[in-house]
Amino acid sequence: MNAEEPRVLRTRPWLAVVVVVSNALFLAGAASSYRETEWSPRFIGFVLLSVVGVLGLLELAVSRIVLRDDILETRNLFPRRRYQASTIRSVKWEAGAGVSVELVQGGWAKLPELGYNSQSLTNTLRAWLKRCRHGEE
Repeated sequence: MNAEEPRVLRTRPWLAVVVVVSNALFLAGAASSYRETEWSPRFIGFVLLSVVGVLGLLELAVSRIVLRDDILETRNLFPRRRYQASTIRSVKWEAGAGVSVELVQGGWAKLPELGYNSQSLTNTLRAWLKRCRHGEE
Protein backbone atom coordinates (compact mmCIF):
# COMPACT_ATOMS: atom_id res chain seq x y z
CA MET A 1 0.00 0.00 0.00
CA ASN A 2 1.11 3.52 -0.54
CA ALA A 3 1.78 5.65 2.48
CA GLU A 4 -1.20 7.86 3.14
CA GLU A 5 -2.50 9.87 6.04
CA PRO A 6 -4.03 7.64 8.70
CA ARG A 7 -7.77 7.86 9.20
CA VAL A 8 -8.55 8.86 12.77
CA LEU A 9 -11.97 8.10 14.25
CA ARG A 10 -12.59 10.25 17.32
CA THR A 11 -15.43 10.50 19.78
CA ARG A 12 -18.65 11.85 18.29
CA PRO A 13 -19.53 15.33 19.57
CA TRP A 14 -22.97 14.26 20.81
CA LEU A 15 -21.38 11.75 23.20
CA ALA A 16 -19.06 14.41 24.58
CA VAL A 17 -22.04 16.75 25.12
CA VAL A 18 -23.91 14.04 27.05
CA VAL A 19 -20.93 13.42 29.33
CA VAL A 20 -20.30 17.16 29.88
CA VAL A 21 -23.97 17.81 30.73
CA SER A 22 -24.07 14.80 33.06
CA ASN A 23 -20.94 15.96 34.84
CA ALA A 24 -22.34 19.48 35.17
CA LEU A 25 -25.44 18.00 36.83
CA PHE A 26 -23.24 15.99 39.23
CA LEU A 27 -21.31 19.13 40.15
CA ALA A 28 -24.53 21.10 40.64
CA GLY A 29 -25.87 18.31 42.84
CA ALA A 30 -22.67 18.34 44.90
CA ALA A 31 -22.84 22.12 45.37
CA SER A 32 -26.52 22.03 46.26
CA SER A 33 -26.21 19.19 48.76
CA TYR A 34 -23.13 20.77 50.36
CA ARG A 35 -25.04 24.02 50.91
CA GLU A 36 -27.89 22.09 52.53
CA THR A 37 -26.07 19.65 54.81
CA GLU A 38 -22.33 20.01 54.14
CA TRP A 39 -20.63 16.56 54.43
CA SER A 40 -23.68 14.36 53.91
CA PRO A 41 -23.69 10.97 52.16
CA ARG A 42 -25.53 12.62 49.26
CA PHE A 43 -22.76 15.23 48.89
CA ILE A 44 -20.07 12.53 48.95
CA GLY A 45 -22.02 10.55 46.35
CA PHE A 46 -22.23 13.56 44.04
CA VAL A 47 -18.51 14.23 44.50
CA LEU A 48 -17.71 10.62 43.58
CA LEU A 49 -19.97 10.86 40.52
CA SER A 50 -18.21 14.09 39.55
CA VAL A 51 -14.82 12.39 39.78
CA VAL A 52 -16.09 9.56 37.58
CA GLY A 53 -17.46 12.18 35.18
CA VAL A 54 -14.05 13.90 34.93
CA LEU A 55 -12.43 10.52 34.21
CA GLY A 56 -15.08 9.99 31.54
CA LEU A 57 -14.20 13.34 29.96
CA LEU A 58 -10.52 12.40 29.93
CA GLU A 59 -11.39 9.05 28.37
CA LEU A 60 -13.40 10.79 25.65
CA ALA A 61 -10.56 13.24 24.99
CA VAL A 62 -7.98 10.53 24.30
CA SER A 63 -10.08 7.66 22.90
CA ARG A 64 -9.73 7.04 19.20
CA ILE A 65 -9.31 4.43 16.52
CA VAL A 66 -6.52 5.07 14.03
CA LEU A 67 -6.50 3.23 10.70
CA ARG A 68 -3.01 3.27 9.22
CA ASP A 69 -1.82 1.53 6.05
CA ASP A 70 -1.84 -1.92 7.67
CA ILE A 71 -2.26 -1.24 11.38
CA LEU A 72 -5.39 -0.74 13.47
CA GLU A 73 -4.52 1.26 16.57
CA THR A 74 -6.85 1.87 19.49
CA ARG A 75 -6.18 4.45 22.16
CA ASN A 76 -7.93 4.76 25.50
CA LEU A 77 -7.06 6.50 28.72
CA PHE A 78 -4.52 3.85 29.70
CA PRO A 79 -4.03 1.08 27.12
CA ARG A 80 -2.82 1.65 23.59
CA ARG A 81 -3.14 -1.38 21.36
CA ARG A 82 -1.95 -2.06 17.83
CA TYR A 83 -3.15 -4.82 15.55
CA GLN A 84 -1.56 -5.67 12.21
CA ALA A 85 -4.19 -6.21 9.53
CA SER A 86 -2.72 -9.67 8.95
CA THR A 87 -3.57 -10.62 12.57
CA ILE A 88 -7.26 -9.69 12.20
CA ARG A 89 -9.58 -12.44 11.01
CA SER A 90 -12.82 -10.42 10.95
CA VAL A 91 -14.77 -7.49 12.37
CA LYS A 92 -18.11 -8.07 14.07
CA TRP A 93 -20.68 -6.28 16.15
CA GLU A 94 -23.62 -7.30 18.27
CA ALA A 95 -26.34 -5.15 19.77
CA GLY A 96 -25.28 -4.01 23.21
CA ALA A 97 -21.75 -5.36 22.84
CA GLY A 98 -20.20 -2.87 20.43
CA VAL A 99 -17.60 -3.57 17.77
CA SER A 100 -14.89 -6.21 18.17
CA VAL A 101 -12.17 -7.65 15.99
CA GLU A 102 -11.56 -11.39 15.89
CA LEU A 103 -7.86 -12.18 15.97
CA VAL A 104 -6.20 -14.90 13.89
CA GLN A 105 -4.46 -16.43 16.93
CA GLY A 106 -7.84 -16.63 18.69
CA GLY A 107 -9.74 -14.30 20.92
CA TRP A 108 -11.44 -10.98 20.47
CA ALA A 109 -10.37 -7.38 20.92
CA LYS A 110 -13.14 -4.94 21.84
CA LEU A 111 -12.81 -1.51 20.30
CA PRO A 112 -13.53 1.69 22.24
CA GLU A 113 -17.02 3.17 22.14
CA LEU A 114 -16.86 6.47 20.28
CA GLY A 115 -20.54 7.16 19.71
CA TYR A 116 -20.62 5.69 16.20
CA ASN A 117 -23.36 3.45 14.93
CA SER A 118 -21.90 -0.04 15.45
CA GLN A 119 -22.90 -1.25 12.01
CA SER A 120 -21.37 1.74 10.20
CA LEU A 121 -18.15 1.45 12.23
CA THR A 122 -18.01 -2.26 11.41
CA ASN A 123 -18.47 -1.51 7.71
CA THR A 124 -15.71 1.12 7.84
CA LEU A 125 -13.33 -1.36 9.48
CA ARG A 126 -14.27 -4.14 7.07
CA ALA A 127 -13.56 -1.83 4.10
CA TRP A 128 -10.18 -0.89 5.63
CA LEU A 129 -9.36 -4.57 6.23
CA LYS A 130 -10.35 -5.43 2.64
CA ARG A 131 -8.07 -2.66 1.28
CA CYS A 132 -5.21 -3.96 3.44
CA ARG A 133 -5.69 -7.53 2.21
CA HIS A 134 -5.82 -6.47 -1.43
CA GLY A 135 -2.61 -4.51 -0.90
CA GLU A 136 -0.85 -7.67 0.35
CA GLU A 137 -1.68 -9.68 -2.78
